[in-house]
Amino acid sequence: MRRSRRLSPSEAALWRAVSDKVTPLEARPALPAQEAAVPDPRAEKTERPAPRPKPPNPPPALAPVPAPAARLGAGDPKEARRVARGRREIDASLDLHGLTQDQAYVRLLRFVEVGAATGARTLLVVTGKGRGEARVPFAEAPRGILRERFLDWVETEPLRSRIASVRGAHQRHGGRGAFYVFLKRRKG
Repeated sequence: MRRSRRLSPSEAALWRAVSDKVTPLEARPALPAQEAAVPDPRAEKTERPAPRPKPPNPPPALAPVPAPAARLGAGDPKEARRVARGRREIDASLDLHGLTQDQAYVRLLRFVEVGAATGARTLLVVTGKGRGEARVPFAEAPRGILRERFLDWVETEPLRSRIASVRGAHQRHGGRGAFYVFLKRRKG
């Protein structure tokens, strides 16, 4: 059992000064337990109780942010797991850190075009998480503009016709700041 310590003279003086300024709450008479719990069924109802106010409408639910795989074809989840576990090689990677949107888009177009021409199947594109996301562990932080724009770009031509699916990367490959890009197989 823990023993309480004595207050020092300065702590005791501070406690007296604070407690002298406090006024106790007024005591309210307690309702008898029977009266509060059971209403008299024989009492006549002369007056209807006022209707309860309706609760305000709940705010509309925000649509969940779709996962990258849902935005551009689901692809083969087994293939994404193989890449994440290191059982399938990444054919090439592109880092878009520090680029403007225009520069990043041009590099991404060229990167996917060269990858498709050389027969690559799996690409890694690192967009970054965006500022502030790493500093706020459990709060919704603003997403990086390149990350957001990347998800838009892969759904437009000419990228859409070359990409089979896009999946979020495993932590070892960049986590939330990177994506696996699976290219369509070349015909012929």
